[in-house]
Amino acid sequence: MTAGTSNADLHASREEIGDLPVAYTVVEAIVAVISAFGNLLTIIVFIQDKKLRKVTNFYIVSLAVADLLVGVFGIPSAIFTRIGVPRNAFHVCLSMLSFLLVLCTVSILNLVAVSLDRFWAILYPLNYHRRMSSMYLITLCMQCSSRLQEKS
Repeated sequence: MTAGTSNADLHASREEIGDLPVAYTVVEAIVAVISAFGNLLTIIVFIQDKKLRKVTNFYIVSLAVADLLVGVFGIPSAIFTRIGVPRNAFHVCLSMLSFLLVLCTVSILNLVAVSLDRFWAILYPLNYHRRMSSMYLITLCMQCSSRLQEKS
């Protein structure tokens, strides 16, 4: 105990630290449920309504799938590692956190794809629909992944 620090101060700081995992767990669980429910609804509506099957909406569904996986698997793994459930299992904890990192990265990359799609639609409004074919998008994705592999 340092000078100027009383027992009451130490006790208060321990209570704050002790309350943090409960508050964190509750907030994260609520976010996970809302995320899973909302993204599942998005996917169901896309599957049922054939009018929504346009190139731009495939980006949105891809983002919904990524965010659904984050809500169902990523957030619970973050909660478990935060409360220390995989005790004395370093590799399990590392795997769970790595899985969370991959899911979040996929979600972020989907946001980048949606942003680029909207950017191209605004920048090239007259030839956007001719340019955005399935084959063009597949080729673009393959080029991006090969460039990412070259840099790593």
